[in-house]
Amino acid sequence: RTVFVLHHYEPLQHDSAPVEALLWERLFGMLPQCAAVVCVAPYWADFLRARGVRDVRVIHNAFDMTEIDRARAADRAACRAEFGLPPDTLAVYGGKAVHWKGADEVAGALAGVPGVRLVTSGSNTIGLDSAHYDVARARYLRLLRACDVGVFAPRMREGWSRCAAEALLLGLPCLIRPVAGLGDLA
Repeated sequence: RTVFVLHHYEPLQHDSAPVEALLWERLFGMLPQCAAVVCVAPYWADFLRARGVRDVRVIHNAFDMTEIDRARAADRAACRAEFGLPPDTLAVYGGKAVHWKGADEVAGALAGVPGVRLVTSGSNTIGLDSAHYDVARARYLRLLRACDVGVFAPRMREGWSRCAAEALLLGLPCLIRPVAGLGDLA
């Protein structure tokens, strides 16, 4: 018996649009035959049910709450100093600086605003000019702790934004564009 796990479906990410779209449609046609289909957010459960999949289960991404609690307990001023964020600067976490995640749009909206610094993380595949950090997990969580607000504005239909969920778990106020799985966090 087959159990299928779907994180997300986003045509923006198709490398060979006509072929890939056909393969996805074929897959969607076969999913009703599975014993169960698992997805990460209610949005995707509805998406699958609309395609005739009956047995859909939602299992959210898991978090190590000990790790989250440790980061939440970290001294915020020390975290800001670690990343060179002055006390009088509003640090806006814009998520991962990768295609379709929206960090470039956040950067454009904040350009020239005095006293505001955009902070991003990840591999920076878009070459964004921001306070960018490609750091190990423990430092990434301290980076989130150092920020004042998170802005998550993806153009892609994400499964469920781990970055946004982590920011919320750390107590960071967030502005979230409710696209796909992110709508379940907003």
